[in-house]
This record gives sequence, structure tokens and C-alpha cells, in this order.
Amino acid sequence: MNNQEYLTKLRKAGIKILDSDIVYVAGSLIEGKISSVAKGMGNEYSDVDVFILRKEQATKIMHTYSVNDRSFDFKFVDNTHFDVETYKLEEVKNIFSQISNVSFKKNKNVKRQIALPNGWTFTVLNSIIHRLFHSIPLQNEKEWESLKQELDFEKYLHVYSQILKNKIDDTTDDVVGNAIQGTNTLPVSIYVLRQSYIYFLNIILLANKITNDREKWTQLKFNNLVEKTGQYISVKQLEQDLFFKNFDNNPEKTRLFIFKVQNFINDYIEKME
Repeated sequence: MNNQEYLTKLRKAGIKILDSDIVYVAGSLIEGKISSVAKGMGNEYSDVDVFILRKEQATKIMHTYSVNDRSFDFKFVDNTHFDVETYKLEEVKNIFSQISNVSFKKNKNVKRQIALPNGWTFTVLNSIIHRLFHSIPLQNEKEWESLKQELDFEKYLHVYSQILKNKIDDTTDDVVGNAIQGTNTLPVSIYVLRQSYIYFLNIILLANKITNDREKWTQLKFNNLVEKTGQYISVKQLEQDLFFKNFDNNPEKTRLFIFKVQNFINDYIEKME
């Protein structure tokens, strides 16, 4: 579909679009077409994700539901599912400005330097930024391009990488604690370790200037990166062991494997720094 066809379908579905709105389409279907590391993303069942960044206050517009200043609509028209998210442009610009002023000095908590709007999380922020940079503009393309220039993208990569590293730090005790507690909690340890590994892969993606907003796509993107660059072979081998290994009934062997993987992740991140 071209831009006008998208806009026509959205309006047909009852989505109110103002002339001043920045509108762009994103999601797995779009990203799979425009990014080499996203090869394989999107299929015939995928929704079309639409973002509306609104400059002016709009009244009497009904949405499927709203959370503070974020609004969501789910529409199906002409065999196409649309997930539409509407945000205040001013809030997005304000966060971009805060990111530019983040300091990475010791004893400076990165998250505390960014005041998110009510109802937002850093996962939400990451999704908004990722989809802005992996999207196709439908309306007000110049403003869409200008908005991207307002974000210090290199600094953001560092910001989100620090957040993910903190998550790995937080999960390490959970991994180790459940591994040594007993046989019944070994599955808990493996589950958390797999989550930590996904954070780890996303840190590697960020180091290669690749953002990702859905954990389900992490391994696909990472494997595409390995195929493209020939790097990170040892990290990829962890995936085979951690996700496809047939864990036997030897608790001590499993426990040693858990410690080995956790130490590998922590050591690798330390070397990256």
C-alpha cells in the first residue's frame, strides 16, 4: 500500500487524523522490509502498527482505551488489522531533550535522570524510539524526519544499554540463588537465565547500533547479525545450549552449566565496557 491508501483505510476504520498530526507506520511487516537484520520478521497475520504524534489538543475523539495521555485503537478494515497508538508530540520531544542531557558519570543513575510521563516505562520509551526509526511516514514527512534529528541517538543507545545491564545485575542473584537452593528451583534458575541472555543479546545489538522493541525478535535479529558479520559465534553457541539443550536428570551438571553461562554473560559484558 502507498501512503494515501494507508491513510484512506485508517480514516475508513474511524481513526481521526488531524492535518497537523505526524503519522507513520511501523511494526514487523515494515521493519522486515527496510532492515537487513530484521529479515524474516512479519507475515500475513501481522498487524500494521500506526503511530500518531499529535501537536494540538484534540477533543471529542473516542478511542478503544486510553492510559493517561496515551491512546490506543484496534481496527480491522479491508482484511487489515491496525494497531494505532497516539501520543502527545510535546512529551516525546521533552524526553528526547532529557536524553541529550544524561550524564554517565559514576554514581549517576541513568534512569533517575529521565522523568517519564505518567504511565510510561522505559520499555514504552524504547518502543516509541525504535518504531520511529524503523518506520515509513504517512503524513508530515518533514516533521517526522526533523523529530528523529532531535534525538541524540548515540547517547540513547548508551542509555538503554545501561538499563539492560542493570536488569542483568538484578537477575544474577535470582539465577544463582535458585540454582543453589535445590533441585526443584533449577527450572526457575534456567528460566531467569534465559531472560538474562535475551537482555545480553539486546546489549550486543545496541553496540551495533541496532534497536529492538520486542524480545520475541531478539534472537532472530541477533542471528541475522551473526550471519551478516561472522562475529559473536561463541555467544550464539550459548543459544543452542540454553534454549535447545536436553537437560538431563543430573542436578549438579545442570547447576554447573547455569553458573558457566551466567559467568560468561557477566564477563563478556565487562569486556565490552
